[in-house]
This record gives sequence, structure tokens and C-alpha cells, in this order.
Amino acid sequence: MVLVFGELGIGNLGNEASLTEALRRLHTHLPGARVQVLSYDPARTAAEHEGEHPGWSAEPIGAPGRDARAGPPPGRWTTLARQLADAGRVARASRGADLVVVPGTGIFEELWMGPWGVPVLLLGLAAGARAHRAPLVVVAVGADLPRRRLTRWMFSRTLRSARLVTFRDVHSLAAGTAMIGGRGGALLAPDLVLGAPAPDLSSPDGEAADDESADDHAPENDAAREPADGHAPPRLVLGVMRYYGTSDDTYSTDGAATHERYVAALADVARRVVERGWTVDVVVGDEGDRPVVHELVERLGAGVRARPVSTMRELDDVVAGSTAVVASRYHNVVSAIRAAVPVVSVSYGPKGHSLMAQVGMDTSCQWIEELDADRLMTQLDDVVARSAEITPRLRETTTTLRAAAHAPWTAAAELVGTRARSGTDAPGASEPTTAAPASAHGGSALVDEPA
Repeated sequence: MVLVFGELGIGNLGNEASLTEALRRLHTHLPGARVQVLSYDPARTAAEHEGEHPGWSAEPIGAPGRDARAGPPPGRWTTLARQLADAGRVARASRGADLVVVPGTGIFEELWMGPWGVPVLLLGLAAGARAHRAPLVVVAVGADLPRRRLTRWMFSRTLRSARLVTFRDVHSLAAGTAMIGGRGGALLAPDLVLGAPAPDLSSPDGEAADDESADDHAPENDAAREPADGHAPPRLVLGVMRYYGTSDDTYSTDGAATHERYVAALADVARRVVERGWTVDVVVGDEGDRPVVHELVERLGAGVRARPVSTMRELDDVVAGSTAVVASRYHNVVSAIRAAVPVVSVSYGPKGHSLMAQVGMDTSCQWIEELDADRLMTQLDDVVARSAEITPRLRETTTTLRAAAHAPWTAAAELVGTRARSGTDAPGASEPTTAAPASAHGGSALVDEPA
């Protein structure tokens, strides 16, 4: 049995897309294995991922029947008690597991996260895996170096307990290496969604193409942008997010001012491109972003429309064939890269800049806190003007990343095989390391950084 843990069932498109790819990889590399997914909303997770794996189930992270949305918010000590109880449940869930997986997402990032949320659940997961002698693998995650000592300690303990740790970008690798310390080398691997097969947008159901034929099915963007009648206007996809600053305080003066600056700058750019004859499609990356979509559409009116998306596949459908993308959510930017559409990242954390550097577009981003509409317009004009150069580069980069995406899953399957052959656990389980032996992967990285 494989136990999968992540921030799942919360309406985040990127997190759910990472689970989709994890289920696909587990079916490929560990065929016949039963998979149990821990989710904040198991019914929702089961419905959204129906048919993605032949033998999987979704189980609750929290106490059965609890609905955090019902009634007044619990007090501080009640919340703490619940989180500790949930950490215990997560720990017990690994009983009987042959492998425990944390697949992708920015789960080792501190932003908007206190130690008694996800960090303590990760600590419980690591403790349970160790107690039940199940190898823990952390695949292609995002990470920051936490400011809070307790959060850093929890992250560090989790990472040091893992038999294999891979990070999705160089910033995350540096942060993770600092948290791991001298306990072995962490590795690089592509973000799970970047490493997934390209969506086959020519098929009726939008299913992803197989790895071997992914490039044959990838849409040719120049052709896709050209409408049948030759008269459709250029189209900007604007990926927005609910952003009130690093404190996420919707009620403070500073939080409201931060939000207003961000929305006003996006509205300014959208208004300018509409005046040029473009259309603008506004999308989310998390269901919590929907009020921002409505706010922009109400401000701008004609030429700007909300495009409801609730899955990465639906987002890919909107992005494909667009002229350019401007986005804040990490996986909105990933969607543009996968579709080889020129993109500008309005980054709320280092991961946005790191992602753009990874694909050779480090000049096409700016920080959300310092968002300047004039500069954003200049950057948008630049990527559109260079689309003939950018599009093939993005195709080449994603092809390289897809080819490298097998390695951590192969290593994870080898851990399961070693455990089965020994009849208990892999040798050295009492002193877990953070990476498979370098000789198995040709060095300290599973994937070379694209130029």
C-alpha cells in the first residue's frame, strides 16, 4: 500500500494536478499497488480524481464529520488540540504502508502557514512512517527557509526522515539543503505538473498524451492562435489571486491597500490591451481567488470575461491558443509554460521567479508587492514580440523536463522493492538519508537545469 499526503481537497488547482500526476506515476511505476490518499475533503477528492488510478481511495486527515466551515471559529487551544489529534491520525495512517509519498506542491513553504497547520501534520507523517518502517519519499516539492524556528524544526525533521527528497527548483533546493544540513544531498526533479505529459488538446476529452507521443500532440501555438476565419483578436489570459500581503489580513488597512494596488495594476493593464483590440480571459488558480475575478470583470466590462476553471485541464484549455499569459499563481504560470505560451509572472514568492529562471524567462517577472502597471505592460509587449523565440524554447524545455520526470518515481519504486526483498525495511532504515545513492542517479541532481 502507498500512502499519499498533501494539501488536497481545498480547491487549489495546482495541488490537485500534482495528485493527478502522482496517481499516474504510481500506477506506472508500482502497478497493482493500492493507494490511499489523505485529504481534507475525501468526498471531493474522490469525485475530482475518479478513474485516475485503478486501486485508490481517499481518507480524511481530520476527525470524521468535522466541518471547519460550520459554526463560529474554534478557539486557539481547541484548534491546537485538533491539529495535534490530526497529526496523530496522519501518523497512524501509515500503518501497513509500503511507501509514504509527499507529491509536489509548495508544501514546505511557510507563507500564510503557522507551525500548527501543515508543518505539524508533516511531522506526524514522518513519525508514523518511521515507526511503521515505511520509506518516506518527498517528490519535487517547493520549499522556503522558514522564519519561525518551530516551523523550520518541523520541516527539517520531516525532510531528514525521508529516504529520498527532491525539490522542483534551485531556490527550493537551496532552502531544503539548509534545513537538511549535513544529512545527505537533496536532489532536483521537475515540478510534477511540468513533468507531466502535455495535454492532448486535440482530443475531445482533453486527456494527456502518453509520454512517448506527448510532443506529437502538443499544440502548435502559432497555428492555434490563428482562428479559422483569420479575424479573432489577440487574447490575454490573466491569472489572478486573492492577495492581501504576506500577513493575509483582509481586515487591516495595509492588507486592503496591498490588495487594491495589485488589482488596480492588473485592471490598468487589462484596460490597455482591450483598448488595443484584445480580449481578456480572467482565471483563478484556487477557488478562493474567485472574488478577484468578479471584481476585475465588474471594473472593466466589455472585452473582459471570467472563465470558470476548477481543474488544471480546464485551465489548460483556456490557456491553449492564447496570445500571452500574465499570472500570479505558480501553476497558472506552469500551464502557460506547458502550452508554450509567452508568459509574465507576477510572483508572490521566490518560487515564481525561480520557475521563470528555470525556463529561461527570468526577465519576464516582477514581485506582486511592487507591481507596476507600466513595467508589466512593457514586459507583456516584450514577450509577445519575442513569441517566435519563446515558444520553441518553452517546448524544448518542457520536453527535457518530461524526460527527467521518471527518475524520482523509479527511485521510489526501488525502495519498495528493497523493502519487499528484505522482508521488513530497506537497509539503513534506522539512519534515514535524504537521497538515493548518487551512483544510482548520476550525481546530485535528477534533472539538469535547462539553460
